[in-house]
Amino acid sequence: MPLIRKITVIIMILLIVGSITSCKSENFEVEPLNVKIIDDTNPAFNFSVAKYVEQYNKYYEKDYGKKYLIPTPDKEVDSYGFKEDEKLFSLPELGISSKGSGNEVRQVTITFDWHSYSDTLYKKHEKMSFYALKVVLPDMKDDEIKEIYSKAMDIGYNNPRDKWYDQNEAPYALFYRENVGIYTYFSLGQSQFFCIIPVTKNTLEEYSNKDVKLFEVKK
Repeated sequence: MPLIRKITVIIMILLIVGSITSCKSENFEVEPLNVKIIDDTNPAFNFSVAKYVEQYNKYYEKDYGKKYLIPTPDKEVDSYGFKEDEKLFSLPELGISSKGSGNEVRQVTITFDWHSYSDTLYKKHEKMSFYALKVVLPDMKDDEIKEIYSKAMDIGYNNPRDKWYDQNEAPYALFYRENVGIYTYFSLGQSQFFCIIPVTKNTLEEYSNKDVKLFEVKK
């Protein structure tokens, strides 16, 4: 076989192998988390920061054949932050905060910088937020999750707040499905924060008293 033909065959084999390893893992099943709330007065989800990162990566790996988030080196880690490249300020960033001795997840936040807007960056933020929601809403269809994301981003962007973001500041609107809450917070001159929080009846009452618009996402 001529040398050029040999090289061509080798390249084709490598391309085929590469496409196989990077494609969806059709036989890879992810066991969903049984999402519950602990502590009605200061709610948190019933899983740790490390467990959340692990579950996020399972869903991502099922679709893309590889992990996305850097696994936590310590199972007892009480907070987490991830950005594809720390030197690039414009990239979306995922952050997780927790509470208690069990480091149970209290909030997940994915930021988006509108000042550096591009279709590529927005799609990256959408993908990161999709898998963040997938962890806590495993029974929902992909299209339904994407619809929640779009609605939350749109309503938050179109109704900017007067104050800069703080976890204690009330957003314009909150979407909720059983014990999972989703909202975005945006103020001019700042990034938009896509947030996932645990909610209880007390949480909904508190938000309602702050004139936050509540939207139930029904099954």
